[in-house]
Amino acid sequence: MCNPAAIIGVAQGASSFMGARNAANAQEIAQRRASLAENARLSSEQISLRQQQAQEGVARGQRLQAADITARRARAKARIAAGGAGVAGQSVDAVINDLTMQEGRYIASEEQRFAMQSTALDLQLEQAGIASGMNQLRINRPIDQPSILDSALSGAATGLNFANAMSNLTRTA
Repeated sequence: MCNPAAIIGVAQGASSFMGARNAANAQEIAQRRASLAENARLSSEQISLRQQQAQEGVARGQRLQAADITARRARAKARIAAGGAGVAGQSVDAVINDLTMQEGRYIASEEQRFAMQSTALDLQLEQAGIASGMNQLRINRPIDQPSILDSALSGAATGLNFANAMSNLTRTA
């Protein structure tokens, strides 16, 4: 005849092991899904930042084109006005050169602005990557794997406790 304490111990140990294994498998699946979601989030953030950069590039090109047109018009008006007033020579060249220098200063400021925005974008992308890496570390913590030995010892302890309780009951009865 089988010992009821041994049966209870084996059943409890097996149940404990199966429960731990199922929990570990469920945690692994949840981590995989969360990791994929984090990858998608990072990709979306990077795409958004790159789109902002592209939009700023278009706006920058439009500003530079408008500045070029404005500078050409200003130089043309200065030549026409000087010619209509009968002025020629170095004074006209000085006005034209001043307008060209103003255009150059504007272009230089646009270039500096672009460089600063590019640096800021690079830093944002780097920070997004670091944050994503930290999220991945948080998501993918090691999973406690079930131990047959721990489950067997737990089952044995349960069986012994049951046997002890039954022994106490039969002695008092």
